[in-house]
Amino acid sequence: MRHYCGSTVCVLTRASLLEGLHIGHNHVRGNKPDQLLSDERVTVAEMMKEAGYVTRAIGKWGVGHPHPPGNPARKGFGYSYWYLNMWHAHNFYPEFLYRNGEKVYLEGNKLYTTEDGSG
Repeated sequence: MRHYCGSTVCVLTRASLLEGLHIGHNHVRGNKPDQLLSDERVTVAEMMKEAGYVTRAIGKWGVGHPHPPGNPARKGFGYSYWYLNMWHAHNFYPEFLYRNGEKVYLEGNKLYTTEDGSG
């Protein structure tokens, strides 16, 4: 099996995958609030949604900061449930996640975010 990784830095790889660009042609360079996905460029999710597919972003969004500019809906995702960025995602027991751009508080969270509580 062959795999491709645009960069050793996760945000660069995510931006490369979503916009279909080599990292040298993408303006995202790091985990900074001012380096969001380009408004001018179309993402793979936007193309898929336009073609009738259901699009979802679940897990670590990592290519944006708080809603509204970092909302996956802005880049073609019809549903999202996500960690905000790399610093937020390094916590297995977060106080909150974002669902469709709205902060969802997880009071008393005792589960890893990868578990669903069914045991």
